[in-house]
Amino acid sequence: MSEIKVYQLNDCDWWAGHDLDSVKLAYARDVGFETVAEAEAANVFYCMHELTAEEMAAQKFVDGDDPINADGTPGGELPFREALQRMIDRGDTFPCFFASTEY
Repeated sequence: MSEIKVYQLNDCDWWAGHDLDSVKLAYARDVGFETVAEAEAANVFYCMHELTAEEMAAQKFVDGDDPINADGTPGGELPFREALQRMIDRGDTFPCFFASTEY
């Protein structure tokens, strides 16, 4: 199985998956399009790219629901790289939503 990567799809949404094509299709369907072509026509994938190792270390994942803090309490932040590893370790199914500035 290929490595799980994080893709920024626009200025507010990041998804994780094995490859860009499967991520684009899952995202397109999640936001109400039948096909990637329809989503592309609506320009939902502007500024799309795979995050670099540097971006994975620098971007911060903030969550008020999951116990991120060392003491197990909710809240806090951690690098995207660590947040992705938690998803992999708990057996999440990919492709899937990773993060958004809208939540």
